[in-house]
Amino acid sequence: MSSEITSCCDLDKWFSTDTHLHHLYPQSIQLLARRHWTPLSIAQTVEQFLAPRAGVKILDIGSGVGKFCLAGAYYKPNAAFYGLPIAVLRGLLHR
Repeated sequence: MSSEITSCCDLDKWFSTDTHLHHLYPQSIQLLARRHWTPLSIAQTVEQFLAPRAGVKILDIGSGVGKFCLAGAYYKPNAAFYGLPIAVLRGLLHR
């Protein structure tokens, strides 16, 4: 099996459930998932609405660890997703 096929299959595995995707992150971050992260099913629905065509650019303000952007890139590969964590915003505001 080629590495491209393996990578694709691995990617499909990570996005098959929220639990699989959460395991990409350290345990300390996983503990925040239920409270702070958008479920994949919701992200997929929202991304269909936000990116109805190729070339759309989406900015996630308050992106945290980037789960929404990762899901967006997976479900809508022809759109561009950008994440801006709150910590970065705070830094910009306090200059």
